[in-house]
Amino acid sequence: MKRIFLVRHGESISNIDNSVHLDTADHAVPLSDKGKLQAVHAGRFLQNYIRDIDADMQCRLWTSPYMRTRQTSDGIEAGATDIIFDRKEHINLCEQHFGLFDGFEDDELAKRFPAEFKHYKKCEEDQGRFWAQMPLGESRFNVAVRVHQAFGTFHRDCDRYGVENIIVVCHGVTLRAFVMQWMHLTPEWWKGLLSLLCFWWIAKIPSELPLLALGKETMQWMRQSWQMRMMPNGKNRTSWRLQS
Repeated sequence: MKRIFLVRHGESISNIDNSVHLDTADHAVPLSDKGKLQAVHAGRFLQNYIRDIDADMQCRLWTSPYMRTRQTSDGIEAGATDIIFDRKEHINLCEQHFGLFDGFEDDELAKRFPAEFKHYKKCEEDQGRFWAQMPLGESRFNVAVRVHQAFGTFHRDCDRYGVENIIVVCHGVTLRAFVMQWMHLTPEWWKGLLSLLCFWWIAKIPSELPLLALGKETMQWMRQSWQMRMMPNGKNRTSWRLQS
């Protein structure tokens, strides 16, 4: 595998109003108009960026089967017509399942589900946020395990069919799980991300879609940055924003 380009979906209508989840299944939440435009911009950026690296590079596009990631993939394909040779879906790239808490703001949970929320907060405090499982849903650990199961497909495509470059369109938690598992990072690394939704640019992209390229050079840079983040004095804690 030569390069993996990770893209989080564009702005969805639930990013504007989280209450959408109260009457719409998470997998059926669409992009906003702004999110659709972001996806096209990301596709154009990807095409220009990849052509600067290798004029002949072709990519397979993998996407989560959720509506917002499918629509993001539509936009990327529209903006990157020359670099994508096909598109496939992988169910293991879907969003974290929030279970009973899906669609509710944090400040509502204690009132609506007092017993379940109390139990979850206890698990979060005792075990850490990475390990704590949402009632009737998933923990971040669960997401990391299932994302890792998708790697066999990517490796097989590379070994058998020569698919060396892929674009993966997924979700914030899924994207972080992908990086953690691919680079053999630790749960402490996840905790060190603080409040960042996911990874941002490898360059100044003319859209607002977070994008990260995993290649030999970038992975080495990230390992070095991770070691710096572990310094006791807490410096470099915001050094994860990738810039050109």
